[in-house]
Amino acid sequence: MRPILYEGVLFGMPILLKSYTTLNVMALLIASTYGAIQLRKSGVSWLKISALAICMSAMFLIGARVYYALLHLQLIFEAPERLFTLRLVNFGLYGGLMASLGTLGLWCYKQRRDVWGILDGGMPWMALALSFSKLGCFLNGCCYGVISDLPWAMYFQRAEGNLMGWLTPGLISGVLRGGNLVLRHPTQLYEIGVFLGSAILVWAFFAVLSARKYAFASVEGVKALSYLMLITLGRWWIYALRDYPKGSDLTQVMRGPVTYGMLLVLLLFTIHLRVSHGRSK
Repeated sequence: MRPILYEGVLFGMPILLKSYTTLNVMALLIASTYGAIQLRKSGVSWLKISALAICMSAMFLIGARVYYALLHLQLIFEAPERLFTLRLVNFGLYGGLMASLGTLGLWCYKQRRDVWGILDGGMPWMALALSFSKLGCFLNGCCYGVISDLPWAMYFQRAEGNLMGWLTPGLISGVLRGGNLVLRHPTQLYEIGVFLGSAILVWAFFAVLSARKYAFASVEGVKALSYLMLITLGRWWIYALRDYPKGSDLTQVMRGPVTYGMLLVLLLFTIHLRVSHGRSK
């Protein structure tokens, strides 16, 4: 892995670019760029766009941190500073997505703008942003999977308590001595595959429906909701392969069945409402 992308001096100033932070900032910029372009096309001022971007970014960080706290109450009680640190660590993806998308929906409702069209058009951008974020996890060596003997299994030194990355003296000497490495599922790459593959599947599916003149394909919001449902299903499968830190029984239930089950029910219900609304027009 490569937790440090670049370390050096630029114009006399020391520069340190960490993989996780850099790629997550890039993911945020990708999502913000799409939103800014769409809102500007519809006549929204740059001042309002900037304010909305700041609010959505802040709500993503807050929602992701609160969701992480709910999933790891024992860790938070042991070290409360985890909840308030300003570093880009200790986040729960769905908490951030729900908070930021909820903020966008509320803003669109107040401004009487159609949020569903924005979400549909943003599906490929969302897939790209989520993939950049998870690539940051891969390079950082976090969010790895359980032990595996599959041909593509990888070694993550962070899982062994070494945070320095891939090529370290301990690893090299261990390999030279013929030591056995603990290989694990690269679940970060699995998730990237889910994010990008789901976007391609949804785009192809709705392209076929549109070509055959199905009214269902023209209902705004259904593409984005279908994409969110697919990535939820994919992440539920990957959940079984992740090596999560040990938590309480409540944490284990909330982390898997409750989160993914409730999301799937909510997404299916919202799709039903959108399709019913489209047919009633």
